[in-house]
Amino acid sequence: MPIIDANEAANLAKQSRLLDARPQAAYVGDPGKPGTGHIPGAIHAASGDNIAGGKFKSSVDLRTRFSSLGADGSEKIGVYCGSGNAAAHEIAAMSAAGIEAALYVGSWSAWSADPSRPAATGPVPG
Repeated sequence: MPIIDANEAANLAKQSRLLDARPQAAYVGDPGKPGTGHIPGAIHAASGDNIAGGKFKSSVDLRTRFSSLGADGSEKIGVYCGSGNAAAHEIAAMSAAGIEAALYVGSWSAWSADPSRPAATGPVPG
């Protein structure tokens, strides 16, 4: 599985696609609490949205979903979550749809632990 570091994640958020696989509340964060929110430029793509009836959605449905997020595989894609688990699930779903993505292993836990890294809050990539 391809992996990326924090600098590569930041660059993908600006230049290509970086997906945040966490639930909406984690992505949005709380502007009054430091260390919450998402990597600026990251697109919310909760990994739970890949499931229907306890299984991955069809590869066609997954491809449609990721394409609607601008993650159709035509550019490099990175994925992160809180600690890497949901992101790995997201990458498996993308693979089932024929799309390759790289895992930001450190994910939000590493990003938010570095005070030099910015955080965006709210429902838009920021």
